[in-house]
Amino acid sequence: MSESLQTVFGAPFQADVLIVDDTVENILLLAEILETNGYSVRKAVNAEMASAAVQALLPDIILLDINMPEVDGYTLCQRLKADPITAAIPVIFLSALSDPFDKVRAFEIGGVDYITKPFHMAEVLVRVRSQVLARQSLLQMQQLVKERTKALEIANMQLMQAAHHDSLTGLANRDLLMESLQRLLEGIQTDPTYQFAVLFCDCDRFQQINAAYGHFVGDQLLMQIAERLRQVVDDQDVVSRFSGDEFVVVMSQVDSAAQAIAQVETLLAKLQPSFELTQTEVSLDLSIGVVLSDPTRHQTPEQILHDADRAMYRAKANRDEAYSLYSTTPETKR
Repeated sequence: MSESLQTVFGAPFQADVLIVDDTVENILLLAEILETNGYSVRKAVNAEMASAAVQALLPDIILLDINMPEVDGYTLCQRLKADPITAAIPVIFLSALSDPFDKVRAFEIGGVDYITKPFHMAEVLVRVRSQVLARQSLLQMQQLVKERTKALEIANMQLMQAAHHDSLTGLANRDLLMESLQRLLEGIQTDPTYQFAVLFCDCDRFQQINAAYGHFVGDQLLMQIAERLRQVVDDQDVVSRFSGDEFVVVMSQVDSAAQAIAQVETLLAKLQPSFELTQTEVSLDLSIGVVLSDPTRHQTPEQILHDADRAMYRAKANRDEAYSLYSTTPETKR
């Protein structure tokens, strides 16, 4: 075949064609036409063999004889279209001019085209090529939709991340903190034995460091603080950048004040070593307010944060201790 005819009739890629016909001569003729023009051909002489071939490897297109013994082409096509795995395979029916051929039924049950016997090479190639290209376009479109859907999912996840996390430190932002506290507060209202703790942390002298070394160094310090906090907080707990140099840690479940204090001491030990920043090294002190959830006192996130904030200021006022456990008695510390 000349190059121009090969361009018109040849396989757009090495498409896999399954020929199903109970007449071997028909199969051999079609196979010769298709293989000569670049198609990969498989053969079946009945519906059972065809079903096995399809299960072994999905073809790109099926040429299906209508009049076959036992299971005819209509029935086999219906079976293929009823299975989600094979439903999209294009089926071209084969029918002799002398045979009764219900075109309406053929299209209703899922056929995409038909070829009449005796076969004409150009007609066979044009009809097969047309359906193979249509199938290829459909698969490409489905892949494109899949890729765009995945891209949208990633973009939505990134938007959710940005909406609920601090852009500098990557920690939970105030909105996510408030949502988390609200869920935990609902938990203590339904289960009086359940308890969680809030640790309100303020970085002493941060403003002086920021003023002395600049905002770039200040941002570096905040990022390193956030990283150290992440290293000592359990996965089920929340660590949040509440505001400029204030951080909040939510321990999602505690059994006692002693457990919360032990976590505070772990945080202080982690943050005690100096921070190596650009062209300088700084040490930092923390003031931490600790509050245990109380269903009779804390109904909203604002209420429990208010108590944690008050405890933090008590710790800041009394430098003998770096932390203070909230109590309704003002003089109570730890």
